[in-house]
Amino acid sequence: MAKIYLIRHGESVANTEGCYQGQTYDTHLSVLGKKQIQALKNRFIKTKFTAIFSSPLLRTVETAEALGSPILVTEILETNHGQWEGKTVAEITKIWPQMFDDWQNFPSKVFFPEGEAFIETYQRTVDWVSSLEYKKGTFAVVTHSNIIFAILTYYLNRDLDKMWDFDIQPTCVSLIEINGDNRQVIYYNDVSHL
Repeated sequence: MAKIYLIRHGESVANTEGCYQGQTYDTHLSVLGKKQIQALKNRFIKTKFTAIFSSPLLRTVETAEALGSPILVTEILETNHGQWEGKTVAEITKIWPQMFDDWQNFPSKVFFPEGEAFIETYQRTVDWVSSLEYKKGTFAVVTHSNIIFAILTYYLNRDLDKMWDFDIQPTCVSLIEINGDNRQVIYYNDVSHL
């Protein structure tokens, strides 16, 4: 059986600024984020992970290192938001009002300017995580909210455009168990350690 713990990174400096980070606006964890990952570490103090996988960005690596030595995986890198990166929602809605509205309602249709289409994020993420289904062990996957949204919609067989129905908080934990053909989302957005 494979147990996959999906873990969102702790609060980052850019989160406190209300900025889209994507891949290039790569900030460290905030003061609160550092406290959150200590709580995360305490939560998993007795868990023996077969492997810890992490997006290679600062905020995810800093979070993953609280659990052990991560293996960096580019497939679970945050969406490339292109020109949105480093900008606030107010700036984005002023420059790209229709695209931002589409992002809130039809994310599967959005192609970020000079970035990637969100459907590309979804596909690379699902291709990678489904490869874990054939492994046995307990895995930590430390990544970003968009990646967790993609994985949850995949395993719950939900429409990608409904991904905002989920709430994914900093350092939240979601658990997927896979035993043969049986795939189950046990819980998501668990922040009981905070």
